[in-house]
Amino acid sequence: MVHNWCNCVPNSANTGLDTGAVLRTQKGMLQPITQAQSLAVCRIQSEARLNLCSPKEHNVDETAAKDNTNQTPSPQPSDNPNNNSDDNDNNKDKGKSSDDDKEEPAKKREGPFVDLGYSKYEGNVLESNIHEYLGIRYAKAPTGDLRWRAPEEPESTTGTLKAQEYAPYCPGVNDGLSSRIDEDCLFANVWTPANASSDSKLPVMVFFQSGGYIRNASPYVNGTQLISASNNNIIFVNFNYRVGMFGFLASKEVKEDGHLNAGLMDQRFLLNWIQKHIEEFGGDPEHVILHGESAGAGSVALQLVAYGGKDEGLFAGAIAESTFMPGLPNPDDLQYQFDRVVNATDCADADDTLKCLRGIKSTDLQAHNAKAPFDGRTYRSYFYWAPTTDGDMFPDLPSKLYEKGEFVKVPLLSGSCTNGMYLNPYSCYITNSILRRIQLCRQRRQLSPVHTLHAK
Repeated sequence: MVHNWCNCVPNSANTGLDTGAVLRTQKGMLQPITQAQSLAVCRIQSEARLNLCSPKEHNVDETAAKDNTNQTPSPQPSDNPNNNSDDNDNNKDKGKSSDDDKEEPAKKREGPFVDLGYSKYEGNVLESNIHEYLGIRYAKAPTGDLRWRAPEEPESTTGTLKAQEYAPYCPGVNDGLSSRIDEDCLFANVWTPANASSDSKLPVMVFFQSGGYIRNASPYVNGTQLISASNNNIIFVNFNYRVGMFGFLASKEVKEDGHLNAGLMDQRFLLNWIQKHIEEFGGDPEHVILHGESAGAGSVALQLVAYGGKDEGLFAGAIAESTFMPGLPNPDDLQYQFDRVVNATDCADADDTLKCLRGIKSTDLQAHNAKAPFDGRTYRSYFYWAPTTDGDMFPDLPSKLYEKGEFVKVPLLSGSCTNGMYLNPYSCYITNSILRRIQLCRQRRQLSPVHTLHAK
């Protein structure tokens, strides 16, 4: 078991070690790199093969650290536009990743169970004394007439549903629809200490993954490491939200008969879901910390200024690593994107083009959820779809809202992952073989200055 430690990432260009957004274990399980108790981020500067300290000195389980030293980590999707690892997954079991995406922990006995009012779920009991709930529906399927609309409350179900496998995640740019990628994708995953109860009031970390707002809406970030590092004193949540064309199509038609920034509205809806239900998992709704990397960090920053910085009590603090925030143009400036999709489908002659687009099958529409050139350009950009200054969720440009002090006044930890956009796909991941050589650090140094906007 690992306690109170921080993992660092090798930089192949030099011998420095820098933090990344997640930890990648030998068989692919993703884990967040964060020091759970202090919520601090650290950097180690040392030789990549230097054993900094004894495993026993830091309570490292040497058995868990053993692996094949020749094992090469498989790349995971990130904001890196050259990474297309999700494109050919047509033979995966529904709701589950391949062995390259996650490691299936050993399960014990039936349960645990949680009653959310609208549905009852049975999760997994892990050998690490942690409970795991995978694929919990937090909103209705955003399909058909709900496409490009705000998320809605899930329908009630009878009986007990299994929350024991990852649900499909949302289709991104150039993703091929499969059993693990589906437009019906608004699901959350929760990890809790096994002894947590509705009276535990444990702090909650909500992780927003990277992906440039256009892909990588994957939930395969595992929360067990963080809970173990906190001595079983934290709840970890991650979730899917709409990305690419399904999350950020903008036009006057969508504004008049739908909702702009649907992907960000999914995030907001999930935060409200946490307020309603996290106590059932043992969490404290008044102690929710947002944590994001790259586009996930940009999403965190956008949630701080959403609705002019209106504080709805959804979170008590935030962590933003390597924040990526696009320009957020006005919807009028993005009308050409909507028109291109209409003209590329059979909807060009329809009286109601938006209604027509909502009637197209996901598989057909996904063909147009691709990289494309911006207006007046020829280069086909991966980051073609992005949030917009819609006049509602964002009454002004986020930068101006921050300048005017119109943001939620909570502590913010802001930093950078040195290799966050590095072309090396392994730059934000670490293997057990590296972990064995580069054990743990006593000395913690912050990756970037801590910006505390407000201290209660």
